[in-house]
Parts: sequence; C-alpha cells; structure tokens
Amino acid sequence: MLSVEIIKARYQELDTIIEQRTTDNYSASAFKMGNNILLDQVVRKLIDNVKQEDLKTLMNQEVQFVAAEDRYTRNLVLEVNGKEIEIPFSGIIDRIDKSDLIRFVDYKTGKVEDKDLKLKSGEMLDDF
Repeated sequence: MLSVEIIKARYQELDTIIEQRTTDNYSASAFKMGNNILLDQVVRKLIDNVKQEDLKTLMNQEVQFVAAEDRYTRNLVLEVNGKEIEIPFSGIIDRIDKSDLIRFVDYKTGKVEDKDLKLKSGEMLDDF
C-alpha cells in the first residue's frame, strides 16, 4: 500500500534526481539560463501537480501500487458501420494505482519543443 509518508519521501528524492539528470546533460551554468530555466520550472510544477493529486487521493482512501513502466499490448475491437474491426494498441503505462478505481498515470515525458516553452503576454507559470 502507498502512504502519505512514502509519497512525500519519494517526491523529496526527485529534487536530487532532477539536479543530477540536468548536470549530467548540461553544464551547471547552461542550465541556469534561457529556456532551460523555464523548462526546469515546468518540470517541477508538473511533478508537484502529480504529487498533490497523489496526496489528495491518499487522504481519502487506501491506494495500492500496481505497476510502473510496463508495456501493454491489446487489441481494441470497435464496431464501424455494423462491422467489427480489430485495432492493435500498445504503449508504456507510466504508473498504475488501484483504490476504488484503477488509475493510469501518464507523465507526458515526450519531446518538448521551443514553441511549447514560450509564455504569452501576461501568462503566469501558476496557470497550469
């Protein structure tokens, strides 16, 4: 079972992991300027959003960790124009938890492009 203590401890470790990964890929000075500063803030905000959702869920019910980083492949059967068609579907699920419901968590770790890192005039980081 997951607990508030476990979640808080794991998320505390993330600061160290983020720092290690960024220094592995960038010089310390390069990561402190330009789009890298914005990217760092976005990553931390997204992680905090998941953490807050985890903590909120744990306050209301027991949660069991089921799996992480597992590849799943299934065939989806759909009816189209009265005919059943089978569509192969596969991917990696970042995390699966079980409480009253089964929760699939996708951390959205895909490629980020420069255009995604620009704020519109008056837009704040707290808005997402």
